[in-house]
Amino acid sequence: MRIGLFPLEIGRKVGGLEVYETSLIRALARIDVRNEYRVFCLDPAVPEILNIHAENVQFEILPAGRLKGVLWDIPHAMAKARLDLFHALFVPPPFTSVPYVFTHHGTEVIERPDFYPFALGLRMRALFRRAFQKARLIICVSNYVRDYLAQVQHIPLEKLRTIYHGYDPGFGSIQKPAARKHVADKYRLNQPFLLTVGRIEPRKNPIQVLRAYDSFRRSVPDAPKLVFVGMKTWSAKEFDRTVVELGLEDSIMQLGHVPHDDLPALYAASKFAIYASLWEGFGLPVLEAYAAGTPLIASRTTSLPEIGGDACLLVDPTSTENIAAAMRSLNADQGLRDLLVCRGQKRAAAFSWDRTARETLSAYQVAMIG
Repeated sequence: MRIGLFPLEIGRKVGGLEVYETSLIRALARIDVRNEYRVFCLDPAVPEILNIHAENVQFEILPAGRLKGVLWDIPHAMAKARLDLFHALFVPPPFTSVPYVFTHHGTEVIERPDFYPFALGLRMRALFRRAFQKARLIICVSNYVRDYLAQVQHIPLEKLRTIYHGYDPGFGSIQKPAARKHVADKYRLNQPFLLTVGRIEPRKNPIQVLRAYDSFRRSVPDAPKLVFVGMKTWSAKEFDRTVVELGLEDSIMQLGHVPHDDLPALYAASKFAIYASLWEGFGLPVLEAYAAGTPLIASRTTSLPEIGGDACLLVDPTSTENIAAAMRSLNADQGLRDLLVCRGQKRAAAFSWDRTARETLSAYQVAMIG
């Protein structure tokens, strides 16, 4: 088959979406030498970022703005390339003559429009609804997403296929002493700390995490610092106001976006991680924490219980006291931390990007038959 791949988020420092696109394309190039791949890019830096040297993978760079690129340049180039199929890794063009597979990463854009600026949410909802109608097959990143599309959007189950994410093996290869030295040298984190990874935006629930941490640190002598990793977005002003309101300037550290290669060390060096997100389609930080041997607090909402299983403490992300109580419990109980680390590493072993790529190849074959 001649397969087109349409990444839109690589190089934009957007967290899970960028990791998915980068990791899947690399894994497809690694395991599949039979099919021909054309990677259509709006950003000329994409080929260098992916660093793929495979004879069956070619790049076509179309340096246009995102709107024009999605509406015109990409669909025109894909039609000219005579593709058998293309894979829209985040959003598809609204009009295309080429049959396609579409990965749907989450339901929050439709169910919780308040999480996003109005214009951004409007564009994504329009493109997603178009894809629900026109895609030959929809890859769902969790059963939670699949069931939502079947039950709420009334998409036939035969058009839906769950394919889980993987994780970078580097998360499981770093030893804790080396991790602590790395973060001490690079980020001046010399004392115990807690970690939360995710962009500063409403869906990730950073305000509630700040309030829970404030409760935690007031009840725990010598409480570890709380370290935030992730870009600030449209909710940054509210986040900054809350930090000042609670007097947390000296108790938290904001690293912003960090290189992906630094994340394993940050996880492994932390005492435990907190992922109290309000809405997730998958939740990559769950696997990253597990693989790095880091105990985790996660939300009991949307996809997170499905991905996390029994290897984390599940909390109500809307409850300050519930999150704070889990933080106090995990901070005080070494035996509980050890138990969660053991369970987490076993659970992470079931996920890999090579498995994601193999199952995605199978989805392409089904879509072609369809």
